[in-house]
Amino acid sequence: QQSDVKAAIAELLALIPPDRPQITEEEIANLQWHRLPMPPKAPEIRFGWKDAYFIIAVGSDTATKVLERMDGSAPAWLTDIRTEHPIERELSLGYLNVAGVLERVRPLAEAKDPKVWPAVETLGLTHIRALHGISGYDDGACKTIAHLVTDGERAGLLGLLPYKPLEA
Repeated sequence: QQSDVKAAIAELLALIPPDRPQITEEEIANLQWHRLPMPPKAPEIRFGWKDAYFIIAVGSDTATKVLERMDGSAPAWLTDIRTEHPIERELSLGYLNVAGVLERVRPLAEAKDPKVWPAVETLGLTHIRALHGISGYDDGACKTIAHLVTDGERAGLLGLLPYKPLEA
């Protein structure tokens, strides 16, 4: 459905008023990428296509790293997700390195307001390591899994979550 997705993205991009910051195009590793305008100190965000794969890359060198990995072995986190949550016909998979995001956000938050980070810690958000989800089909149904990975501590909001996985 690549052509449909590309058409939908083109329609969305056409909605950006001409007096607003525009998405720019650039080439990385012989592929065309669209780069979103971001505020100062925010990570770079790009999206593009490699064969039939739509890639959203957050970070200055993430696009290059993703492309390199596509031709090599899978990263450990991807292998772990697929091992822990096997799905016969995978439809989508998402992974957010929450610990990495918090590491990048912390200096910005502390510089803006010294009270923000203690509140984030009190809520227990600093104990979240990653968030991932996977969906697809098995022989009889659609299957979707969301997984919140923590460091084992159940502080703040995490204390409200059940200790055991939900069941039907």
